[in-house]
Amino acid sequence: MDFVLKDIFDIRGNLIVNKGTPIDDALLRKLKKHQIERLEVGTVDVAKIAEPVERLMNKIDVKSRMVEYLDMLEPNRYNFGLYTATVTNMLGGWLGLDENSLKEATNYGMMKSTGLNQEMDFDEEKYDGLVEISESYVDRIQNKGDNALQALNYMWENQLTSLDPGLLLLLIGRFSTMLVGSEIEIDNERYKLIYVSPTDLMHPIVQKDDGEVKVI
Repeated sequence: MDFVLKDIFDIRGNLIVNKGTPIDDALLRKLKKHQIERLEVGTVDVAKIAEPVERLMNKIDVKSRMVEYLDMLEPNRYNFGLYTATVTNMLGGWLGLDENSLKEATNYGMMKSTGLNQEMDFDEEKYDGLVEISESYVDRIQNKGDNALQALNYMWENQLTSLDPGLLLLLIGRFSTMLVGSEIEIDNERYKLIYVSPTDLMHPIVQKDDGEVKVI
């Protein structure tokens, strides 16, 4: 059977391909890279693609724990989309988007970041700013190896001119608050974040396992 590779995944994390060209070495290398063990022929149910995000948001009530969980995801294309969609969902919630708009933004974040070319029944452009910021953050985490504070600090110092400044400031302010209580690795040591200043991200107040509290 003939296929053409699409870098998109269904809600179970299976790579989806469409009929087109033969399976070749490039496809097999792509499968190995993403550790995909199963192929399916079909299409994505757009209405359900954000369900993993909804389940995650409902399951993990403490947002700082959610960030720790997301940071541990293996850096493949599906998890990149899941992480991006989750951050988009959070950012949209902080903006006060209504339920329908929040679902649209979450769906769009998942689809855009996983490379799904699917015509939407809503105006995608109105969510571009949200998704761009979310993708930038997740890229620093999964592809550059930053921790949360490094990622936010990089975005502030280097991407303010290319990203929506209002949305970026909102993300940094709310995210820095949300990170309090989570653990972070700094200079090969694990610390619990006690306080993070959105204007001085790289000098948080932290606590070590022995109870010592200090400013990094």
